Amino acid sequence: MKKCHCYDYCLKHSDSCLTRGLAALGAAIAVLSGIGVGIGIGQATGMAVEGIARQPEAFDIIIEMLVTGNLFALIAVLASFIVAVKLLIIASIPTIIKNDY
Repeated sequence: MKKCHCYDYCLKHSDSCLTRGLAALGAAIAVLSGIGVGIGIGQATGMAVEGIARQPEAFDIIIEMLVTGNLFALIAVLASFIVAVKLLIIASIPTIIKNDY
């Protein structure tokens, strides 16, 4: 039985296909971190509003802590976004196809 040329191509270029697939999967996982941070910021903001409603005199301290926490969370999202973009750049590098069959 004769083997298909597609099988030979996959054997020769399996590393690039695997790299591109894993890079895309890693980018998707990195983007998912934004969902968790969005939920966390929403809960923190809700608790801050509730704390201000209970103790209006602690407004300055509560807002300061809220802004500081949100900045750390947004820095984490920015870092994961940069990782996702770099992984997508890796995944989009074209492979050189050799026609030697």
